[in-house]
Amino acid sequence: MRNCFRRRRPLYRKIVILGDGACGKTSLLNVFTRGYFPEIYAPTVFENYVHETHIDNKILELSLWDTAGQEEFDRLRALSYSDTFVIMVCFAVDNASSLENISARWIKEIMENCEGVQVVLVALKCDLRGGEEKCITYEEGLACASRINAARYLECSAKENRGVTEAFAAACVYTSNAKLTELGRPSLNSREAERCDHRRKEIYSDVALPDNVGLQLSFPSFLVGFRSLDYHFRRYLS
Repeated sequence: MRNCFRRRRPLYRKIVILGDGACGKTSLLNVFTRGYFPEIYAPTVFENYVHETHIDNKILELSLWDTAGQEEFDRLRALSYSDTFVIMVCFAVDNASSLENISARWIKEIMENCEGVQVVLVALKCDLRGGEEKCITYEEGLACASRINAARYLECSAKENRGVTEAFAAACVYTSNAKLTELGRPSLNSREAERCDHRRKEIYSDVALPDNVGLQLSFPSFLVGFRSLDYHFRRYLS
């Protein structure tokens, strides 16, 4: 009788959120995991959110990785790709360059670090459409999704909490398409495994932060994220 009430073990799923700085990634994550929209912009270096959800009668423990879009964090950001099931690549509808960088920068980085991972393209700040400022249209976003072979294209507004849950629900569906090892991790080919091992050796010696990081975020927040990052690499390589 007791077994009938035993809670099922959650399935671990890691999703990385990628895109230009200030495109709205952190606001998207805050609304989804904490239910509030941050009014003050604070640039992110690295932060890990944990959120439990239910998809297709399965309990998923989502590890959601918020990444920095600035070029000075390229090496640190690249370390976050191991064990990734799905990548949500984001752009802001009021920033044309953030859409251009999807193909010019972000897809290239994905191909270099975790080729074969499913990509979901997400348009952010859609509440800004209809104002005086020219915004990227749905059709333009859909065309970009087609060019990069994204598994899905979605639009949302974190400020109005519109389409946020749907975006993550879609990403969760595509986590089931990832090829898994016996330990439940996404499988890597020999080249990807060698690259991860090379980064592990460099993690403490080559990752450096710009001098102004202390002005942008609290150091404890970064430290917690960095420890989590190191933990995942040790878990992957164990």
